[in-house]
Amino acid sequence: LLSRSLRRDLLDRLADLKSVAVAIAGGNRRRRAIPVRNDELGVVAEQLNALLDQSQESETAMRSRLLEERLALRGLVASWPEPVALFLLSGELVASSLAEEDTPLAALAAASPSLPREETTGDPPIEREESGRRYRFRLIRTPEGQRVGWLATFIEHAPPG
Repeated sequence: LLSRSLRRDLLDRLADLKSVAVAIAGGNRRRRAIPVRNDELGVVAEQLNALLDQSQESETAMRSRLLEERLALRGLVASWPEPVALFLLSGELVASSLAEEDTPLAALAAASPSLPREETTGDPPIEREESGRRYRFRLIRTPEGQRVGWLATFIEHAPPG
């Protein structure tokens, strides 16, 4: 009787908490603990669930903000006086107003990662040729001087040669 009670009241509940912790560690944030009683383990289960809920809310808010910021960047790029493409330092395309028929975005994405990542003095524009087209890449910095990306413009079709 004591063994069954210990198993039901403590060991099974600890096993549930452990399985929730393992699921969380594996990336499953939908799993929830079952607060069976209003004792210490029940409080742990409730707090774990509250932590997971708060984490999910924070992640949703962060995703919404990132989407909003991406949309703002797309709007900024669309309002630029000339067609441009904005890249992160990693080479990821963020936004573009370049015409697809004039400038294949895949060529820009391929050209951007080959740009220098080391510090250069004066940050002169860099020109690259891809698929018979010439592009100019300008380094973008924050007001504090931190490098944050590249602004690419189509220059011209490269002469055959």
